[in-house]
Parts: sequence; structure tokens; C-alpha cells
Amino acid sequence: MKVLVVGCGSIGRRHIANILSLSGHEVSAVDINPAAVQHVKERHGIAAGTDLDAALHAEPDCVFVTTPPALHLSPAMASARAGCDFFVEKPLSHSMEGVKELLAEVEERRLVTMVGCNMRFHPNIAFMKRFLEEGRLGKVYSVHAEGSFYLPRWRPAIDYRLNYGARRDLGGGCLLDSIHELDYVRWLLGEVAEIQCQAGKVSSLEIDTEDLALILVRFETGALGSIHLDYLQHAFNRHCKIVGERGVLTWDMNEALVRFWENDNGTWEVIHRVPEGYDINQIYIDEIRTLFAAVETRTIPMSNVHEAARVLELTLRCKELAGL
Repeated sequence: MKVLVVGCGSIGRRHIANILSLSGHEVSAVDINPAAVQHVKERHGIAAGTDLDAALHAEPDCVFVTTPPALHLSPAMASARAGCDFFVEKPLSHSMEGVKELLAEVEERRLVTMVGCNMRFHPNIAFMKRFLEEGRLGKVYSVHAEGSFYLPRWRPAIDYRLNYGARRDLGGGCLLDSIHELDYVRWLLGEVAEIQCQAGKVSSLEIDTEDLALILVRFETGALGSIHLDYLQHAFNRHCKIVGERGVLTWDMNEALVRFWENDNGTWEVIHRVPEGYDINQIYIDEIRTLFAAVETRTIPMSNVHEAARVLELTLRCKELAGL
């Protein structure tokens, strides 16, 4: 398969390396920054340039859009109009402008798409999805999810003030940057019926985006949820707790395991662990494999652009409610 990667920042380089690790694929890249182009040429030995139109003219089978969020829609639309299946890093965009047109183009051309909400591929979360589908928790009453990290340490190779997360003009802020949490709780519990949010910049970080967000949701099932997001906690924290009629299900990413408190037994039990030595990069590889399988079979993968558009809509509603 011929794959074009648009955007050669850290996530673009990760995808390039991962695609090359899978046999049978030819990879090229595009970036508006000549230094980034030269870097991937030297590091990965692939063809790379600065002209997207020329790269699309070479007729890639699949395009990966890995630019900052505010720059997602234009290359995604160009790829769609060129008839290419495509992948877009999360979030789909930083606004709804142009999203409806992109979805229409995808529908008309019957393209295979995916948006990079890769937490769905984490072994623990995938296990929780199966656990809930099997009805082992019974009726779900509530969910709480948290995603927290300290922005200056997240990408230590660059000044955090230059990171897209710190910049409103690039689509930053913890709501869009940590859209994973809203995406996976919706995947686990179903469609959101109502949403509320308080968010803002509360720290002394030199950013013009929100660094803290508190979200409340009501699902169509009647279950209630809360989501905490921030750029403030030096100790990385990502966890989830789901309360149901038969017990409590918890996941902690740092511990890499799922626990279940079963009401009938009155005890906690570890019911799923990430395998020892598991490389978190595997979730990106599994994501790519799922996309490529869908391209080959012309099927619709999970976390496609229509799914991502709904999560984006909810996230932008949170920003609106918070006055951002």
C-alpha cells in the first residue's frame, strides 16, 4: 500500500516508523517545514517534500494527516477529493467549520476513514468494552474518567509554549488535546444526551488555552458521568471508574490493570492486566492495522470521521458552555 503522511512532527514520525515496521507498504511524507522534511528523509530514508498537491498527484492509497488540529481539515479534504482513504489524528478539527462538507465528500466517494482516538485500542479499555457488552456489570449507573498531565513535560524536546496544546490558534487546550476521555467513555457507555462544562486557565502556565476542564454528562441510557481533564498534574494520571448494579469496574493506566468489585462477593479482584513488557506503542500499531484491514475490505472501522465529528461537536459544546 502507498501511504502518504502529511505532517512530520512527533506523531507523524511515530506513524511513519510504525507503518514502515509493517511489511508491504511504501511511505512518503509532506510538511511545510523543510527542516522536518529533511529530518524524515535522513531518519527513515523515505521520499518527502513540501508540496501536498504533488504528493497527492502520485496517487497514494491512504493519507495520514498528522498536522496540528487547526490544520487537519484542509489536507483531509484535499485527500478526500483526490479519492484517497485517510486517517486524521485526534481531534478531527478545532471547529465544525468544513466538517459537514468533509463528511459529505467521504459519503459520496465511499472512502474509508479513521480518526486517531487510539485509547480504544488500549488492552484494558478494550477489555472493559467487552465486559460491559457481556452485561457483567449489569445496569450502568455512572462513570468517572480522568486524564491529567503536566504540559511542560509532555513533549520535553520542545518548549511547551510552542506546543500546539498551548496555542489557541493551533487548536490547543486540554479539552481538544485530551478528547480521548470523552471519546472512550462515549464508546463504553453510549450516546451522550446532555453535557455541561466548566473550564478555563487557572495556573501560571504561559499558554492562551484552558488548562483545566470539568465535564458532566448524562447518557441516553440515563447513566451519569464526570470527566476531569488538566495540564497541571506533574504525576501523569489516566483512570476510569464505572459503577453498576453488580459492582464497580476500575481502570488505572499507570498500574495497567482493571479491577472489579463484585457486590455478591464483596471483594476486589484484578480481572485484566496488560501483558508484562507491553509497549504502549502497540496501540498505534493496532490502530494502523485496523485501518489498513478496513481499506482492504472496504469496511467502516470504529473511530471513523462520523464518530469523531460527534465527539468534536460535544467537545466544542463544552468550550462554548465554558465561555472559551
